[in-house]
Amino acid sequence: MIKQDIESINKALIHLRENRDNSQSMLKINFVGWGENCEIYKIKEIRNYVSKLFRENKDLFYFLTEEDGNSKMILACLANFKAVKKEGCSTVFQDFNVPDRIAEEIMIGNGYDEKKSKEKVMNLFANGLED
Repeated sequence: MIKQDIESINKALIHLRENRDNSQSMLKINFVGWGENCEIYKIKEIRNYVSKLFRENKDLFYFLTEEDGNSKMILACLANFKAVKKEGCSTVFQDFNVPDRIAEEIMIGNGYDEKKSKEKVMNLFANGLED
C-alpha cells in the first residue's frame, strides 16, 4: 500500500519553482519497493497517488525529467490504457490514450515555454514507454 502523502514532493516543487528557469526536467519520482522496471501505471495505488499529485501541481511535468523514461511512466499513470494480446503472440502491447483534458492541463502548467511543453506531451509516448 502506498501512502497518499505528497507533502515531501510538494516541498521539493516549492524549491524548484523558486528557481524555475534552472529547474526544468530536474525532478525524478521513483516508487521504492515496486521493482526497478515495474509497470507502475498498472498499480491502482500509484495511479491514485500520481493523480492526486498532478491535481495539486499542474506544472509537475515542467520539472519531471525524461531520464529513464520517468516522465513517460508518470504520464502513463494519468493515461487510459488497455493491454492488448494478439492471438498466437506472447507479447502484450499497451494501448495508451492521454485524455485531452490532461494534455491541456500539462501544457497550461508548463506555460512558460508553450511550444516546448506541447512537443514534450505529444512526444512522450511517440516511442513507447521504453527508452
